Amino acid sequence: VGTRHNVGFAVVEEFLKRNGGAKATLERKFQARVATVTLRGKTIIVAQPTTLMNLSGQSVRALLDFYKMPLHALLVVVDDMALDLGSLRLRAKGSAGGQNGLKNIEKTVGTKDYPRLRVGIGAPRHDAVGHVLGKFTKSEEPVLNDALWDCMDVIEKWVDEEDLGKVMNVLGSRK
Repeated sequence: VGTRHNVGFAVVEEFLKRNGGAKATLERKFQARVATVTLRGKTIIVAQPTTLMNLSGQSVRALLDFYKMPLHALLVVVDDMALDLGSLRLRAKGSAGGQNGLKNIEKTVGTKDYPRLRVGIGAPRHDAVGHVLGKFTKSEEPVLNDALWDCMDVIEKWVDEEDLGKVMNVLGSRK
């Protein structure tokens, strides 16, 4: 993982690695690196916006429009410094909670009603920007690796269930 701010990208990369090893390629029309994976007989489109993080809604909007995807079929994965390192929070909708990428997605899609998986990166000791843009320490890496495994479980259960409420219940029972 590059920085704490890249946790969402790390989840995408791990998901691709565990599901056939597809490589995301740059798709300019989406302003994203995109890959397609088949999981449990379902086609999953995975994207990593290449916009600035705070403009990622542009990429999300382009993907939703092109693939004619409903918002409930979207899962946005983001870092969250309000959560302990390695903690996960899955929600069907909600506020941006100060996360600028989510704010831009909400603005671009016109609603807060889309699923998001927040991955805890821990609170900063001093400088929030330095913390978010900083790398994980060696002692934090095992916790992060466990969180990536947990994210894979969440995503696979979501694909299986298609009922975010059930997946949220399973996730909640593990914490």
